Amino acid sequence: MRQAKGLIVLLLGAGLQHAGPAMAQTAGAPIAGRFEIAAGAAWTGTAPVGARDATLTAADGSRFRLFSTSSELTSAAGAELRIGARVAAAVDVEVTASYSVPRLTTRVTADSENSAATTASEPIGQLMIEGAAVIYLPRRLGSRLVPFATAGGGYLQQLDERQTLLQRGRVVHLGGGVKLPLMSRAAGQRRLKQIGVRVDVRALVRPAAVTLDDRAHIAPTVAASLYVRF
Repeated sequence: MRQAKGLIVLLLGAGLQHAGPAMAQTAGAPIAGRFEIAAGAAWTGTAPVGARDATLTAADGSRFRLFSTSSELTSAAGAELRIGARVAAAVDVEVTASYSVPRLTTRVTADSENSAATTASEPIGQLMIEGAAVIYLPRRLGSRLVPFATAGGGYLQQLDERQTLLQRGRVVHLGGGVKLPLMSRAAGQRRLKQIGVRVDVRALVRPAAVTLDDRAHIAPTVAASLYVRF
């Protein structure tokens, strides 16, 4: 989390120091340009993925617990790429691809033979491809920050280190963020319309398809990127 905060502060600080006065935006649009490409880093917080008991069937038909397990995906930093387009004056749609390698950590407790609790961990390659809508809010924060809300969802694939366990499922997210234009050009001045810094804060929900207890779990996500609009 400290690394993600440091990256966000660095990008925003650089933008506030070097941003010149913005020129006219596209008529009726809070951000210049119709198309956007953004690349940067993202951090996803720790999230539980479920708890289960290992059991046996006794002679009388009852279930006998051998041990209990609880698992979580640890926090991890990764890379993120976005491609978007304006579809209305204050609305963009975008596609995002991201990759990170959290660790799947499982703790084994309540062993029937009174063994000490143990923990096992392995890296999990995690690929997400999402579609989302970005809605720009009517008021700016200060003179330059452009706030927005975002919601979307898509596909999640997780693959263990040995590439033997593949799990697929859906993800959805809800959040928001700000954009800080560093340089803008008025309509009609060259193809490049704007360069800026973008910060996103989202709640990422992994439905039952990628958990161990058939429940949805939420993880916080923070991303910082540099964007270019055309």
